[in-house]
Amino acid sequence: MLKQCSAQDLLKKKVTRANGFIVICMRHYPRYLKKELRDSYSAKLAPSEELFTEFNSLKTNLGNHNAAFRIANYESKFDLSDEGLEELKGLSQKSQVEDVYLVCQCGPGELCHRDLLLILARHYFHVETETPRFPYRNFVKRLEEA
Repeated sequence: MLKQCSAQDLLKKKVTRANGFIVICMRHYPRYLKKELRDSYSAKLAPSEELFTEFNSLKTNLGNHNAAFRIANYESKFDLSDEGLEELKGLSQKSQVEDVYLVCQCGPGELCHRDLLLILARHYFHVETETPRFPYRNFVKRLEEA
């Protein structure tokens, strides 16, 4: 199954490599996260540099992760390149034989691109995933209209 967790979950050992294949899917690799805690790193599964920068700026100015996500119109701007979709396809296939965890720094209760990746995997590759933590209606509608 395709699942998700936060980098904090790895640091606190709530999720380990014994639980499944661990993929860091962030724009920039987190310096605080030791490489032995993960199996793979992919910036291709992260938001574009432009979206990432806009979101971080809003988050800093607003002091609110979820408000920044909404104001940045994350759902309408998040997309994967063809290479990113190929990588997600490979991880989706892998998730049929072992659990695959998509990891970034967002914590519980925070809107996150990991949810969007789960939705993309379900839509394009018809794999079993953990239920996204939020509904992301605009993103789902965008996929259905494409």
